[in-house]
Amino acid sequence: MAVRLLHIADCHLGAACGFAGAGADAHRRRLEAALQTAVRTARERNCHLMLVAGDLFDSHRPSERLLQWAMNVLGEAEVPVCILPGTHDLRQGRSPYAARDWSRCPNLHLFTEPEPRSAEFPALGLVVHGRATPRGESPLGGLIRNDDFRWNVAVAHGGLLGGPVAEDSHPLTAEEIRRARMDYLALGHWHSWRVWREDGILVCYPGAPEPLAFNDSDTGGAALVTLDDSVTVERVKIGAARAETLELRAEAFAGPEDLLQNIAGRADPNLLLQVRLTGLPREDCSVDAQAILDSCAGRFAALAVDDLTESLGPESEGASEGIAAMLKEQVARELEEGERSGDQRRVRVLREALRLGLAALEGREVI
Repeated sequence: MAVRLLHIADCHLGAACGFAGAGADAHRRRLEAALQTAVRTARERNCHLMLVAGDLFDSHRPSERLLQWAMNVLGEAEVPVCILPGTHDLRQGRSPYAARDWSRCPNLHLFTEPEPRSAEFPALGLVVHGRATPRGESPLGGLIRNDDFRWNVAVAHGGLLGGPVAEDSHPLTAEEIRRARMDYLALGHWHSWRVWREDGILVCYPGAPEPLAFNDSDTGGAALVTLDDSVTVERVKIGAARAETLELRAEAFAGPEDLLQNIAGRADPNLLLQVRLTGLPREDCSVDAQAILDSCAGRFAALAVDDLTESLGPESEGASEGIAAMLKEQVARELEEGERSGDQRRVRVLREALRLGLAALEGREVI
C-alpha cells in the first residue's frame, strides 16, 4: 500500500510581519489561512499523515487565542499529525507545547523531549522519529532507523552547515543525514523550497507557506510525499502571497510619473513588493518614496520603497565617489551592449562621455 504524507514547516503563526507595514494584520491572517489550506489539502489528497517540521508558531509564547485556534485546526485534520518544535517555538519555559490542552486532540503527536522519540503507525508500516532539539545540537542526534517498519521517516528542524544557518541554532550535516538511514527526512528552518537525495535518502525543505520577509522568494508550498516502490515528493501550493525585491535605477525614468507608472503597473493584491531605487535621478525626476506609497495604497499586499539614489547636492558628503562608481557601472553596461552590436561610433561616444564625466566630478578642467 502506498503511504501519503503532507509535510509543512515554518508557518510562524503570530509573527509580527512588520516588514508588511500597514498590511501586517492581513498578512498574519494569511499565515493562519495557509495552515487551514494545508489541513484541507491533506484531506483532499487522501494523506495518511501530516508532518509539521518546526516553527508552527513564531514564538514560544503565542497568545492563548492563537494556541487554541491552532489546536482546533490540527485536531480536526482527520489524520495523525506529528509536530516538532523549531527554533522560534523552542521547547523551553512557557512553551506552547507544555499546555495540557494538546491531550484533547488524540490525533496530535508531539515530539517535546530532547531525547529521541518515535511515533509508530503499524497499520501504515511507518514510524516517525524526532526530538525537541536543544539549541546548538543536531536535530538528528540519536535518531536511529527501526527496521521493524517498512518506512522510516524523520522530522527535524535545522539548517545544513555551510548554508544560511547559525551554528548556535540547529545545525546538521550531510554525513548525519546519511548516517540516519531514513527513507524520508522532513526538514524545516529554511524558508525556500529545496529537495534532493542524499545517498538515496529523499530530503526536503517545503519552505514557509507564506513569505516572512521581502527576500523570501520561493515560499508558498507543502511537500506531498508518496512512499511506495520508491519515495517521491510533489510540491503543492498552500500559500496565497509571494514576495519580490525589485531594483530600479532612477536614471532610466523620464520623470516621477514614469517611475510611478512602472511600479503601479506591477500591482497585485497578493504581491509583497520591495522596491530599491538606486542610481542618479535625472534633474527633472525627483524621487518621493512617500508619494509612491500613497499612490499605490491598497494595490499590493505590501509595498516598501527604499530610496538609495545618489544626489549631486553639497549635503551628500562623498557623493562624487558613489556617483563615479555608478557612472562607470552604467557606461560599462552600455559599452558591452555597443560592442556586441558592433556600433563602434556608440562605443567611442560612450568612452568620451565617461572621460568627461569623471573629470567633471573630480573638478578638473577638460577640453
